[in-house]
Amino acid sequence: MAGLEKKILAAFPAIREAKAVRRWPGGELVLRITMRNPVAALTCAAQTRLVDENGELYSAEASTSALVRVEAESLPKKTVGSETAAVIKELSGLSEALRPSQVYLGKKSMALALSDGSRVDWGGTDFTSEKIARLSSVLGKAPSFFAGPYRVDLRYFEDGRILLSKLNAARP
Repeated sequence: MAGLEKKILAAFPAIREAKAVRRWPGGELVLRITMRNPVAALTCAAQTRLVDENGELYSAEASTSALVRVEAESLPKKTVGSETAAVIKELSGLSEALRPSQVYLGKKSMALALSDGSRVDWGGTDFTSEKIARLSSVLGKAPSFFAGPYRVDLRYFEDGRILLSKLNAARP
């Protein structure tokens, strides 16, 4: 049975787990399949991989148009990490104004591009819910100070600082 399970997993990368069980009497073969849940499409060096809810990378023939687009400095071998995947999953469920149109993965931090052209230096994967709440508040109040698009720096969030500035067109 293990050989059959390995063949199924090799043939269908969107399957996370395949378990084959033979029922007796009668010898009926039962397959239990667990599918992956894609949260993002990661692109690096002209290669695209899907990222599942555990941060694992896999290739699939599915459409990626509804997924958050992620770009990475270098293509990870097998995973982007479960914390990074959890942040991306939470961000992809946000309202249109806060949902990133693009996520950039660095070695130790993330940056987001929002649909209005604003950029967010996200920093690490800690305090995701708190960062989202404060980002919403900051972007809601920002138009009363100056017109967008904005650059929001959350890298110092842990120190109690959020930096807001007008996005400089010369610096993406």
